[in-house]
Amino acid sequence: MKAAAGKCGTRVGRLRGKVSTQTVTSSGVRGRVVPGQNPLVELAVQGDRARVAECAANSLSDDVVGRVSSYVDVKIRSLNRRLEVLNDQLASLGRKIDAQEGALNQAGLTPLEKLVLVSQTENAEQRRGIAEEERQEVTQQLALAQEVERARVVEQAGAVKTTARSPQNSAVVGGIIGLLLGAVAAVAWPAVAARRRLA
Repeated sequence: MKAAAGKCGTRVGRLRGKVSTQTVTSSGVRGRVVPGQNPLVELAVQGDRARVAECAANSLSDDVVGRVSSYVDVKIRSLNRRLEVLNDQLASLGRKIDAQEGALNQAGLTPLEKLVLVSQTENAEQRRGIAEEERQEVTQQLALAQEVERARVVEQAGAVKTTARSPQNSAVVGGIIGLLLGAVAAVAWPAVAARRRLA
């Protein structure tokens, strides 16, 4: 909260008690999390100045995303490194297979030399197939980590005007409603009383 206050040009005290979060599920129901689903969390900041409230909400959201995604970020870096190693391995195997196939086409090879080259080529092709399967699996894991597992800000904060709720405001609104109900009762009472006398 201190970092958000500093970034947005306000005091921490102005943000305390003004930040709220609420979980929103995929069906739009608020406050209930379904096991096995990554929840959507709505973060709100109330404030006198719209720009400061927006800035604080965005800053706090970025901070939360950074904190909860640290494990997934390590996983993504690890998968990216594994993908680089697999790509290098596949390129190396491709060069080796090309060289061995080129050597097979040379004249003057003995049957034993041809047999050794064929065996080495088949071995390299088998290793290339295994590496290609692993690359596809790592690519899928990377996509899952980036698109599903890693937290992200879905929508930047936008200021919305709200009615201030305080005990004074509630008392005024309650008083006005009571006054209106009293006036309606005063106007309607003579007619109700007249019907009772007739009955």
